Amino acid sequence: MATADTPSVGRITLVALAMSGEDALPPTPATGGRVPTVNERHVARYQERNAKHKGAIEHAAIVSG
Repeated sequence: MATADTPSVGRITLVALAMSGEDALPPTPATGGRVPTVNERHVARYQERNAKHKGAIEHAAIVSG
């Protein structure tokens, strides 16, 4: 179901869904008001996932002393 916030290209509606075990990410900003590319969304997801893992590793190191 398309909404005002769902980017649409012709007859194709682009919808980003979280995969099993993942949190949904907010829309990735793109320059010039355009719709972000699949690669830009992939990079944003990769960076967020790495930041979460880095925080968990640092926390484990502090807790274990």
